[in-house]
Amino acid sequence: MNPDARNPTRDPFAMPRRTVCRALFLLLCLAPTLAVGGWTVFRELPGADTQRLVALGDCLGLLVSADAVATPRPSVVRLRGVRLSDPELGDGLARCGSIETRPGDGGLFARIDTLRIDAERLPRLAASFEQRLRGNANGGFEVWCDRLIVADGGAEQVWRRVKFVLDRPGGDRGQRLFLQATGTNASEPLCLTVTRNRQIEPPTTRVTLQTGGEGVPADWLGQLCPLGSAAGSDSRFVGQLALTVAKPVSGTLAGSWHGVNPAPLIGLPASTLGLARGASIDIKRLCWTGEMIEELRATVEAGPGAADRSVVFAAHRQLGLPAGSQLHEDWQAVTGTPIAFDRLAFSVALDATGLRVRGATIADHSAMPSVLSRGPSTLLYEPTEQRLPLASLVRFVAPPDAPLRPTSQAVDALARWLPAEQPSAAPVYRAGPTR
Repeated sequence: MNPDARNPTRDPFAMPRRTVCRALFLLLCLAPTLAVGGWTVFRELPGADTQRLVALGDCLGLLVSADAVATPRPSVVRLRGVRLSDPELGDGLARCGSIETRPGDGGLFARIDTLRIDAERLPRLAASFEQRLRGNANGGFEVWCDRLIVADGGAEQVWRRVKFVLDRPGGDRGQRLFLQATGTNASEPLCLTVTRNRQIEPPTTRVTLQTGGEGVPADWLGQLCPLGSAAGSDSRFVGQLALTVAKPVSGTLAGSWHGVNPAPLIGLPASTLGLARGASIDIKRLCWTGEMIEELRATVEAGPGAADRSVVFAAHRQLGLPAGSQLHEDWQAVTGTPIAFDRLAFSVALDATGLRVRGATIADHSAMPSVLSRGPSTLLYEPTEQRLPLASLVRFVAPPDAPLRPTSQAVDALARWLPAEQPSAAPVYRAGPTR
């Protein structure tokens, strides 16, 4: 007999309802319980913290160690007492108080409270990130840092609201590192972009830097451009730089150096030019390939100060700067003392066709602009020769009869910086000053 015939009141929907209830129980009760239990067991497994540090290090391209590791929520890792080290040598590169990470849209998302880096570690840290760009690791990262401190001796450079991103804007055709940071007193942020392009052969890395309003210490450019290492630790650079990392490296730079002693830039001892305050150098254009400068156009302004007599005499004799009557009087008055001046101001253009020096002011009643002046008197006028051979710059730095000759290494460096001079037309002369 049919069971339904014996029980005419039986609900035909009872079985479907039981199925739905069982499914809801599994979905809403049992599955979350198993998930939480599994996550709890996983986080307590031996080596789980080490795996999290290794995963973060692989993403950043660095070795990561921490004093404490916590997982307050699923997929969220919180590190305290973090140290970032060189993946090959194990040397410490940076440290921070805490990092919190979680999965992001383009890979890893991390938040850092304060990141501290020693300036001397910057080249090695940059090399580690460049190696990360050269690799084929999957996934990128986005890091936000509340405060970035770069310590350089007793001084500190502080940036806030730092954003650091690695992504693949062209898919598998390359990777890009992007850093943006706001200085303490600057409205314009620092922007650094490093792009690895695999579409060309061989693959090439390109670096662009916008320093923002506060600028950066000029000696940070020592590894990037020919003159950077001689700018001095007290000077700052504000401007733009573009660099192509190939064989050889080439780049362009435009901006201003403040607080510079110009003497070491061309290989002279810093003691040959004493300044009450550092000079300002406005670089319109600087292009180089390898160590060789291809083009330089800049203006220099400094003073008051005093220049060593041998340097003033070399400028007159080797660069052809005519001497003013006041300089003749100073030369005969007291021997051995530096030549005091109020203003050193000139523009310079250097390329394969030669060297051109122009005075920036008219200090007396002559028609010739002055390069070096004191009060209303001109000490040195601009050269009468419009184009000087590049060898004259080497003779100016190291004349054979100079009492303070620079080291041979400095002279060799200057010779390497200068472009290969091309044959040009005969030099053009202007009339000298009328005194």
